[in-house]
Amino acid sequence: MQKTYIKQFPYIRIFACFAIVVLHTLFASNAYYDGLITGTEKLVTQTAENMLMWAVPCFLMITGALLLDENKNLTGEKIFKYTRRMVISLLVFTLLFQILDYATGFQKNLLTGWLYRLFTGQSWAHMWYLYLMIGLYLMIPFYKMVADHATDRQMWGLIGSIVLFVSLLPLSRIFGLEPGFYIPTTMIYPAYLFLGHMFRKKSLGKVESWMLFLIPSVIIIMLSTYCSAVLGQMSDETFQILFGYGSIPVVLQTAGMYNLLMNIDVKERSRVNTLNDCSFGIYLIHMIFVTASMKWFGFNPYRYNFLIFIGMALVFFVAAFIITYILRKIPKVNTIL
Repeated sequence: MQKTYIKQFPYIRIFACFAIVVLHTLFASNAYYDGLITGTEKLVTQTAENMLMWAVPCFLMITGALLLDENKNLTGEKIFKYTRRMVISLLVFTLLFQILDYATGFQKNLLTGWLYRLFTGQSWAHMWYLYLMIGLYLMIPFYKMVADHATDRQMWGLIGSIVLFVSLLPLSRIFGLEPGFYIPTTMIYPAYLFLGHMFRKKSLGKVESWMLFLIPSVIIIMLSTYCSAVLGQMSDETFQILFGYGSIPVVLQTAGMYNLLMNIDVKERSRVNTLNDCSFGIYLIHMIFVTASMKWFGFNPYRYNFLIFIGMALVFFVAAFIITYILRKIPKVNTIL
């Protein structure tokens, strides 16, 4: 069996990881200082958030490209290893975050509170990704059977069916029409795995990639402006339909961004590989700095130029990287982070 290696993947992970840190910095500032900012500041913040929703799906597409490769021997032992890493990380970091919230007075019950938030998924918001990956890893053997035996036409048909029912049909709810059609696959995430698999086999050209990224991006900006001016405060369902990971503009924008990055001619570098190896730890740890700066210490970035958000995200990214890099030197910890 040949090992799948694509030299752009480390760069995509690092770029997407930094985009996630920026996204979470914007989201936290918008949440903590919602009542203290102007309408323009809120619009700019939310538009920037909506424009960065491609970041997490890019991670999923890399996962699909690697694990659904027909040349990869995906044993039960490997699936157990991937799943165990997510489970242990979930247990450790939800407990850590519970301790931090308890120490700072935001949670009253330590152990029972942790167990409740762990089971219900109500720990810090970014931990949803670990719950998702546990489910996807358990389903990967079945997804791989499909990828191994389906023709390219069948694969695109499967992706199209998921996008149709998860992304397109729900748009009718905005107009008060509840679609009667549905399929058991109620989430978009498997489609990102399959997209990563298909684009590994044949990526799009630069022109197609730019068009696939820019056109949905313009639509997202227009929708963000419209929703801010007309709808005001969006319901969670409306947000998910228009800007969530299942939103058709986000699906198309993600495909465009992913292929744009895949078309970049890059070289393998040890420093890039080091950052890449720490990307999961950066994802887990950076929220400590985001939360500490705004929730615990009350730092309001809106008092400064909007470039402060990029500066803060860069500081959080680097700090999380340094901690992850040090922790990965500890035996056994590197298998988690």
